[in-house]
Amino acid sequence: MEALAEARAVASSFRQIHKWFRGLAASQILAATMEDLGRRMPKPQVDLAIIAGNMTVRRAERTVTEAKKKTKEKDEKGKNRENKERKDKKQ
Repeated sequence: MEALAEARAVASSFRQIHKWFRGLAASQILAATMEDLGRRMPKPQVDLAIIAGNMTVRRAERTVTEAKKKTKEKDEKGKNRENKERKDKKQ
């Protein structure tokens, strides 16, 4: 079972690398083609640093929310287990 889980983890990481590489390759090809045509990429009309910062904040908020949810689930499971143990002791 451990080998299967490890294989899945490796496959997942390869998919992530593939997605990252695909994006990098596409951007490099686009930039080279624009350069060959004598064109330049237009300057962004928005502040990309702000957008990147907002994405980071949202990702951090999502991580905190998920952690709180997991903690709450663990607490509920622990309380249910304690209640069951108390009932078993009484009987």
